[in-house]
Amino acid sequence: MSLFARRTQLYEGYTVHIALDSSVLPYHLLGNGDPNHGSCFDPTCQDRYFRDALVWDGIAENNCRCDMPRARVIHMDRIRLVRDQALAELDVPFMLALEAGDPVEQQRITEEKQSLRDIPQTFDLSKYRTPNTLKASWPSEILPLPY
Repeated sequence: MSLFARRTQLYEGYTVHIALDSSVLPYHLLGNGDPNHGSCFDPTCQDRYFRDALVWDGIAENNCRCDMPRARVIHMDRIRLVRDQALAELDVPFMLALEAGDPVEQQRITEEKQSLRDIPQTFDLSKYRTPNTLKASWPSEILPLPY
């Protein structure tokens, strides 16, 4: 037993560990991607976008499956990151419009910022049933795709 396995056993109370051949693991666990968000630049490979949503399931074909409620939270968190950047980018134009005394531009930017703030409440992720369709869903009319 390796030192890591013994420490895991001692600290977390595990008495059994499982080792699988990498050919039976799902593509989400294999390391072939961009470290920023797990996407592979080769169009033939899959990515690890929802790696933190994988759960052990002895019934599934490869013993792992994507927990969709957890994947939806992960995806919304990534949408929020891009949304927060877009909100920060609108601060300077708003201050310039405020200094110039342009109420039309102030109103336009205020409405745009409000639509960005409303994304978590208005963009429904519950209708997506697979990881691929969930990842493809993005509020592109408001935010640019990050990948």
